[in-house]
Amino acid sequence: MAAPSVLLGSCFEFDLKNLVREILDSEELPAFTSPLPEISAYNWAVDTKYYTADVNLCIAASRTIGTEEFADSVQAIILVFDSKDEDSFKLLQSWIPFVDLFKPAVQLLVCQRSTQIDAVPRAKVFNWCLDHDFELIELDPEEESEDEEEDAFKDVIGVKRIVQALHSHPWPNLTMKEQQPFHKQALINGLMSQNEIAAGNDEIIETSPEQDSSNLPVAAATGQNKNNILDEQIDALLKEDLKAFESITDEDEDSFEKLFEKMSLMKEKTDKLDPEARKLYAEKVAISFWKAIGGDDSEIEGLDDESD
Repeated sequence: MAAPSVLLGSCFEFDLKNLVREILDSEELPAFTSPLPEISAYNWAVDTKYYTADVNLCIAASRTIGTEEFADSVQAIILVFDSKDEDSFKLLQSWIPFVDLFKPAVQLLVCQRSTQIDAVPRAKVFNWCLDHDFELIELDPEEESEDEEEDAFKDVIGVKRIVQALHSHPWPNLTMKEQQPFHKQALINGLMSQNEIAAGNDEIIETSPEQDSSNLPVAAATGQNKNNILDEQIDALLKEDLKAFESITDEDEDSFEKLFEKMSLMKEKTDKLDPEARKLYAEKVAISFWKAIGGDDSEIEGLDDESD
């Protein structure tokens, strides 16, 4: 089985090797392999607080699906474009058929900076990201005004945000480290959509596409009645998912690896929910996981209150 891959593609004259160096945090690139003639793969030994994994950072010289084995290995895609060049945006759009075939769990759109006065205005870029489930990451974003609402993820920008997004993915070949303290907010953010995290959980996206038929039917409810209906339906949705927590033990590393696999499926399910339901779902999963690993109830009292 091929190592999981991150596919990097450029939509203008941009040296992707420099981006790989920054992701690896190394001035020198390691030796590369060529799983396909048009692909250069650099090994990335991912080492986080919770797990390790071997991942290939694959630079694509051109748009390609490659072999079935390679296509199956692509877990994330990073596309770089120039917001000041309309032709670059057109080339970006030509990647979509390939992205749809890869179906990567992590989809990142990278540019130097996106503003409303660019050839491709920021609003157009952001709407494109919403339509295709990409997260926009600016390498050199404009400084935010001091009176804007602070958000934990807004402080992480550029390549650091790229690395953070990749670290949050449950790579299929990961090896869990000795159990570490659980951070419930990290789990919640992992289940929220990338665009909601980037935009802030309190924002309502007016241009979001029509919701899937499996969304929770709470639009007609109001006030406490709406909260009760939403809470009951989320509980029903979680009934099957939370079985994944029942077999977790401190000594069983395999159970944690299976949980990471389950988390990927949970993330797919949350993508079909509206923002309010997704946030409640994520909070309930975080609470259940915390209790399953023997966490202190006092540490999640505030989270319980936030979901009311």
